[in-house]
Amino acid sequence: MDEDGSQTSNSEEIPSQNREFKLSIQRAIKETKRKLRGLWTNDDTLIERFFPVGSAIKSRIAAVKLQNYNQSTRRWKTFPEVANDVVGLASPLWYLLNDFILESSKV
Repeated sequence: MDEDGSQTSNSEEIPSQNREFKLSIQRAIKETKRKLRGLWTNDDTLIERFFPVGSAIKSRIAAVKLQNYNQSTRRWKTFPEVANDVVGLASPLWYLLNDFILESSKV
């Protein structure tokens, strides 16, 4: 109730508070992006530096890729054209990963 006894609705205050809240969030995101700009750089050699892989393994993996990848369709040979669910992709993925693991363990 107001001082004069009439009721006022808070619904008029909510949109302005909501708008202010959204603006403060947008300002915070913008400021965070500004502060982080330039701190993260993409490093294509990161994995290679920490987990080096020998050339013998790389050549064997390339051979397995040639056996399992169809260049003309740009698809893995064991994967179905259309998967109905995740379970339908599990077996082809396991076979593909096993091929890579088996070949790399021969080195």
